[in-house]
Amino acid sequence: MMASPPSISIPFLSLLLIIAVCIVPRMTAFDPLFRYDNATLELASQDYGLIVRDRPDSVFEPKYVRDIQFLIRQKYNRHDKNLSLRAHAHSTRGQCQVLGGIVINMTSIKNTSRINIGHNNIGYYADVGGELLWLDILKATLKRNLAPVSWTDYLHASVGGTLSNGGISGQSFKHGPQISNVYSLNAITGKGEMKTCTPTSNSDLFNAVLGGLGQFAVITQARIRLDKAPTGATVTRLMYSDFQRFSDDQEFLISSDLPNYVEGFVIVNNIIPSGWITSNSSVTLRDIDALLKNYTVLYAIEFAMYYDNQTSDTVHQKFQMLVGKLTFIPNFSFTVEMSYFDFLYRVGDLDTIQQQYPQAHPWLVLFIPGSQKNDFNKYVLAGLLPQLGQAPTIPLFYPLNATKWSNKTSAVIPDEEIFYTLGLLHRSAVSHYKKFDRFNQKLLSICRKNGIICKKYLPYYDNQGHVGIPSQKDLRGHLMNNWLDVQNTLTWRKHGPNDKAKAKKCEEKPRSDNKRLSNGDSRAEDRCKVRYKYGQYTPLEKLQGRFLRFLKNEGMLASFHDELLSQ
Repeated sequence: MMASPPSISIPFLSLLLIIAVCIVPRMTAFDPLFRYDNATLELASQDYGLIVRDRPDSVFEPKYVRDIQFLIRQKYNRHDKNLSLRAHAHSTRGQCQVLGGIVINMTSIKNTSRINIGHNNIGYYADVGGELLWLDILKATLKRNLAPVSWTDYLHASVGGTLSNGGISGQSFKHGPQISNVYSLNAITGKGEMKTCTPTSNSDLFNAVLGGLGQFAVITQARIRLDKAPTGATVTRLMYSDFQRFSDDQEFLISSDLPNYVEGFVIVNNIIPSGWITSNSSVTLRDIDALLKNYTVLYAIEFAMYYDNQTSDTVHQKFQMLVGKLTFIPNFSFTVEMSYFDFLYRVGDLDTIQQQYPQAHPWLVLFIPGSQKNDFNKYVLAGLLPQLGQAPTIPLFYPLNATKWSNKTSAVIPDEEIFYTLGLLHRSAVSHYKKFDRFNQKLLSICRKNGIICKKYLPYYDNQGHVGIPSQKDLRGHLMNNWLDVQNTLTWRKHGPNDKAKAKKCEEKPRSDNKRLSNGDSRAEDRCKVRYKYGQYTPLEKLQGRFLRFLKNEGMLASFHDELLSQ
């Protein structure tokens, strides 16, 4: 006789029903957001640079912001796979990739309704999703005759990406970088908590995220400053053979209230000015070639003044007056009229070109103290750049006002009122990028040898093969006087077998180290708890260690490498 099956009580059946209804659907609804197919993983292992290829284990495609929260919360509790954010992948050295980890595809939540324009006592603003393109923002705000005041040269970059770096262009001297024009952020912390932060509320988080290289939180929304949009721009390019006149005129322009945009170029071949020659120009490429033979290197200022229908005549008069005060080579000027949209979108869509004709982009972007500009010109601009020959590199060189940058954010700039940015926007066949890497390393070596202090913008590091993970030496050089006790890594350090015991020991006997800052301050800091509580070393402490307190309170997104976008 067969034994009868054990009876199941009604309460137990109810418990099973609760589990089936409440837990299983939640997980099954979450799992389909992961992609494991080869095409998706291959795409996630590439970026605009086409130099680094780190293949993830999976790609997460959130439908809503809350999906990202859930994923990060699970990761925070388990400390397992590393995460990386990927929007439009304009990093050039794999900063939006993660080997064997999870890439979060931010574009999967793209929705134009995530652009909302409003007005308060401060003025007009736009609440925008972090995954959106700046081009999306421009189109939406222009419909209301409004626009952000600070831009990057390339509008196919994402909001979250540029705010994670700084966001610089020719408007930055006047309005500061894009991170100086943010009223508030919505960000997901390393604990998976959504927080709204401003300069006065959750300010540690706000300042850490802006320019923080994607290491502190996920930017899901930003409130961006808007102003009345102009309708047109008068744009001129002026050529120089003398560096001192070139730099003096640039600094004169950025000290004036008249220009809206100022950038500069270093010309070592006729590739850049070939697009400047217009039908009404008296200067030809042959004339430029003749100058290059005489001087080896030339310089050019590009500046613009904006206007609308009411101010057009006045602006053009002031424009001519301003040009008359500059000391460029006579007749070597090129002026065009453009709509405001066309001027901002002058670079166009490089993504489509990249898809059709893939090229590597071993870029190098530096900040140089204004006091060292002459040495930099001697050894680099005039001394080294001519060796590029006919390479299709665009060397940018123009000044910025440090007073327009907040010294509270994570962005690292030289400690001088005026500093310059050099942008070597190299491109090459995918298999030939190392030639430009060697050139970049030679440039940095020349600067070190001659005592020229450079700060990397859009930094990357390759520490024992782990791209994006700075070594202690890398960070010491990057932070300089802001360096305190950064210990080797900005990514989650997986828990070892003895970590729990070490963490407990830290709680019982916290170790405090006295460190003296460059400005003379000293303080005791308990770093031991931080290291073992979060499974990582102390990150990017700077300016009296304000981020240490932030780290203890919020948890750092140490494994996030938000895409590092071009200017």
